[in-house]
Order: sequence, then C-alpha cells, then structure tokens
Amino acid sequence: LMSSEKMIDVAPVMGYPLRVVVGLSKNDYLASYRLEERRLISIGAIATGLLSLAAILIAMLQLRSNAAFQSLVLVEQNNRLINSTLAVNNDRFQAMSEHLSIGLCMFDGSGNLVVCNDNFLKMYDLPFELRDREASFKEVVILCVDNGFWAVRNGDEGGVSEPTYWGRLDEEPSNRCVYDLVDGRSILVTRQRMNTGGWVFTHDDITEKRKKDRQIELLALSDSLTSLANRPRLLRELESMVASEDRNFALL
Repeated sequence: LMSSEKMIDVAPVMGYPLRVVVGLSKNDYLASYRLEERRLISIGAIATGLLSLAAILIAMLQLRSNAAFQSLVLVEQNNRLINSTLAVNNDRFQAMSEHLSIGLCMFDGSGNLVVCNDNFLKMYDLPFELRDREASFKEVVILCVDNGFWAVRNGDEGGVSEPTYWGRLDEEPSNRCVYDLVDGRSILVTRQRMNTGGWVFTHDDITEKRKKDRQIELLALSDSLTSLANRPRLLRELESMVASEDRNFALL
C-alpha cells in the first residue's frame, strides 16, 4: 500500500480526542496542477504559433510593400524619363518648326489647333495667343477670312463658312494645291491626314517662284529682241487649237 509516494495530511477534530488522517497519492494530489500546466502549455503553444503566423504575414506584407514601392519607384523613374524625352523632343520639334521657311499648323481629331509655328501666324496676321488656347478649326478659318486674305465659298444662306482652300477635314486624306490670295500672293497648301487622327497643313508662299517661272516661260516662248511670240509658242498654240477643234479644217 505504501509502494507509491503519498501526500498525508493530519488534522485534529475539535472537541474530540481524534485526529483525521488523509492520504492521497502524489499523482492524484498534483493532477489539477498538471492539468493547468498542460492547459497553459497549450495556450503558450497556440500563442507562439499565432505570433509566428503573424510574423510570417508581416514579413510577406513587408516584402509585398517593398516590391510595390520598388515598382512605384520604377514607374516614377520611367515617367520622369518619358517626360524628359518628350520635353527634349518637343523642344527639338519647336525649334525645327520655327526655323522652317513655310507655315505649319496641326489640328487634332476634334478639329482643335495643337501646333503652329510663327510663320503660319505671320502669314495670315493671326494673333500669337491663338495657339495657346487650342483654337478651333472654324475659328482659324474665320480669322483668315476676316483678315482679308482668303475668298470664301458662297453658303446657302450667304454666311461665311470656309475659304476655298481649306475644304473639310473629313474629305480625301491628302491634297496639294496652289491658291491665289486676295492680296496677290500664291500659296502652296499641302494637307495630310495623320494615322492617329488629325491633320497637318503646310503653307508655302511661292509668289516669287511663280513670277520667275512665268518670266522663264516668257523668255522661252518670246523673241529676245522684239518680245514677240516665237516659233515654239506658235506651234504650241496651234497644237492647242487643233486638239480643241471638233471638226476637220485646213491650215494654210
């Protein structure tokens, strides 16, 4: 009976010559403590696991945050590089357009002026602030007409709509024509549709060139002494008359 360790407690009985002896095995006596110990160990293990999981989640979030931050840094660097490249290209384009001897203007797909050089504005006496507020195509046209440079089409109601050279932005993708302005100048206007939408117009003042061409033609078809028509001019006029005549005739 005493082979296992026991815990013995002796207590006197009040008023009686007796003593009560209570004996418990060590395992029974410590059972509640061991149960509480196991419960605390379990709670500690769970807490440790939760803390480890939280640490892992925090580390993952930190890694993702670092990756996201690095991505943002790369995006910002790329944006700065793109903006820098665009600024350089814009400066180059502006410098190039300002050094052109022709007038240049560009309209976007909505018909608003996005680019024009000083030569274009000076050519038609347009205000320089026109390009800063993205004036509409119609407004630019009306200003060219109001300044007395371009003749206009006869509208159904007699209103001023467009000068003859502008046409409409939804017509053929490109054209190239020479027009005589009201002030006597000859302007070669080239229009080209852009693949991304919009139009590019170039205006080249060829007045002097046409005068020189006429002088060269006059010298080629006239006698140098008398300024009368020479043999090549006579032959050309005869060929033109023959080609335009519908009936047969004899030439003496």
